[in-house]
Amino acid sequence: MSPKQIIFIALFVMAFTTACSKKSGGGTTPVVPPVQEAKIAFRTDPDPGSNVYTSLSSTFPFKVVLTSTMPTDGISIDITAKNVANNEALGSPINYKSKNSSNNFTIGPLVSGVTYSVTVVVSSQKVSSPLNTASKSFSVRLK
Repeated sequence: MSPKQIIFIALFVMAFTTACSKKSGGGTTPVVPPVQEAKIAFRTDPDPGSNVYTSLSSTFPFKVVLTSTMPTDGISIDITAKNVANNEALGSPINYKSKNSSNNFTIGPLVSGVTYSVTVVVSSQKVSSPLNTASKSFSVRLK
């Protein structure tokens, strides 16, 4: 074999292996960022606002209505009620998990003449969104 033929074969082999090898630089799969949950927003019904709601019975029924998009894993609703004068809890705290937009609750028994502060905290149950929380407080008293 002549030196020209050896060089030709060597160049052919290098060109062939380069053309057939797997390319590492192109076509990477784009990274898709995780979908962000909508910020938790809710209202209570009735909504006494900053006024003290007057209950006509010893129990106070109300709804917690989610107004934002429901997180895929649902929500956690935590409710506490305390006597404003002495900070004593009214019953046990309510801890409720739901995938419903509207949830009914009742607190009681209310004592006549006592004002209670009710705090409602709604949180996403999604593990990666532990800070997606909203809270509201209102006051209620038995007439």
